[in-house]
Amino acid sequence: MRRKLLPCCAAVCLALTALAPGSATAKPPRESLARPASYERATPSTESVRFARRTQLVGDQLEQTLAVTLELTTTVRQGHEVVNQGRMSINRRQRRLVTTTEVTGGMPLAVLVRYLEATKTTATEPGAGTTKPQPVQGKVYRCRREGDALHVTDEAGQLPPLDEYEIVAANMESLGRVNPLAEYLAGRTVSIGEKLALPHEVAEKLLGLGDELGRVTRFELTLVEVRKFHGTPCAVFQASV
Repeated sequence: MRRKLLPCCAAVCLALTALAPGSATAKPPRESLARPASYERATPSTESVRFARRTQLVGDQLEQTLAVTLELTTTVRQGHEVVNQGRMSINRRQRRLVTTTEVTGGMPLAVLVRYLEATKTTATEPGAGTTKPQPVQGKVYRCRREGDALHVTDEAGQLPPLDEYEIVAANMESLGRVNPLAEYLAGRTVSIGEKLALPHEVAEKLLGLGDELGRVTRFELTLVEVRKFHGTPCAVFQASV
């Protein structure tokens, strides 16, 4: 059985400072035990942007949109003879609004997560898929990090059903921890069109896919453009996973 995660788009909203072509690059971030990202430098004339940290505040809101497609191909053999072949695709789409409710030392420790959209589409033939809502669609959850433990409850403070808990816990695994992508980008200058190849651990922590769609082994980001969302400059990346 072969698993394939198709390319997707991601908008990363961090504090940005635009640099003119040819400007000096930023000082490297503090030394980290994490493996450094690799880069493919764009031409010197390409517009560049510099990523910087911004302290999160209570009431900050982040809308996240995630769409991932998994293709499964199965082949059954008896000896050297192929007796059956099958193909199935699974598409998972989520749009969630995350509101910060508690911040300690500049780190958000508690959030309110509202799933505006959460669907799963399964298809055995192109254009003939069946779409069903995920159990979290239209619901609200409270998440809080206490040490190594992540606590997830529904909006009323009660423990949600297991299937809902597992989805939310996987999505919010990075809560109360340093954002791995922000760690790589903070203090760096990236050019439009530049490609970054990051370790697979970054993708798994950032995307919160869980085990359902398999393990991410390749994660590449290409900076496409910088645009404003609700007045905030955001970097738009093309992601290949």
